[in-house]
Amino acid sequence: MDRITLDYEGRFLRRRSLTTASGASLLVDLAETVSLNQGDAFLTTGGARIAIDAAADDGQRTKLFGDAQRILAEDAVNAFLFQLPKLGVWNRNLTGVWENSPVQANDVTGVAWK
Repeated sequence: MDRITLDYEGRFLRRRSLTTASGASLLVDLAETVSLNQGDAFLTTGGARIAIDAAADDGQRTKLFGDAQRILAEDAVNAFLFQLPKLGVWNRNLTGVWENSPVQANDVTGVAWK
């Protein structure tokens, strides 16, 4: 079964051209505006079903991430997250060195002397 992922606003539609996950085009032409939900589906004139996937909006996604973090913090505390600081001392005439390196590697491709 093919699928279409629509955000919250995109799931309110009456007439619109959509593209499925497989790349097929679909023209939706309904009698009135409808609200589509996760698990709904279109039935094409050829008899194929195209499932609707509801994309999470930013507010909902943030709430879900917060809920997941709370569950982990309350129910599954079994490790500490810790990263040693990456300290470095360089000659002031050396340019191109990252002041705060976000990775554990020393990228020297852009390093040069003044």
